[in-house]
Amino acid sequence: MSVNSTAGATASSTPAPATNSLGAASAKDIQNEFLTLLVTQMKNQDPLNPMDSTQMTSQLAQISTVQGVQDLNTAIQSLMTQMSALQNLDTANLIGRAALVPGSDIQLGSGGAMAGYQLPSAVDGGTITIRDGSGSIVQQIALPSTAQGTSTFQWDGSTLTGGTAPAGHYTFSVSATAGGQPVTATALTVGQVQGVSVSGGASSLDLGTLGQKNLSDIVELM
Repeated sequence: MSVNSTAGATASSTPAPATNSLGAASAKDIQNEFLTLLVTQMKNQDPLNPMDSTQMTSQLAQISTVQGVQDLNTAIQSLMTQMSALQNLDTANLIGRAALVPGSDIQLGSGGAMAGYQLPSAVDGGTITIRDGSGSIVQQIALPSTAQGTSTFQWDGSTLTGGTAPAGHYTFSVSATAGGQPVTATALTVGQVQGVSVSGGASSLDLGTLGQKNLSDIVELM
């Protein structure tokens, strides 16, 4: 904003407004600076060419808008902080639950094994193939007609030769078809949520041997 002055009149210098922790002047600082400049302008205005009242009203409206925006930003920041705290609290309630995440691992225990798959469209059928650490086929499970979405399957540990596979780590793949055409399925592994970590306001889940996973990695909770 310009400051008009008569001959010989001088305007006192105005100190720069203080800045907040983000390096930007606060709305209160800007408002104080505006009022100082406004008073200086009124003191030094030309009597033959006084300040336009319309212009002054417009400037007052502008500073009110700045104050309103600052208040709105403060309210939004407070709301985001509260939402983040609530999200972290909800995430902590996931400890102990099983989660499906993308992956082809399947862990066989004394009670069998479970894994899942995600289909982009309905399929007529297919095959789930389970392999051991050397890549050899241990078992194949018929995939029934399945609708689009996420599904799970159970493996009791039985093998193609009629025996029982030892407990341990295996991998699997899903081959599916619809109308004689292949459909790409996404393999889903199961992990149990053992802990929750928060970094930079974002939560991640500890799935044990599967490592840390973001909330966005979770396809389904069981």
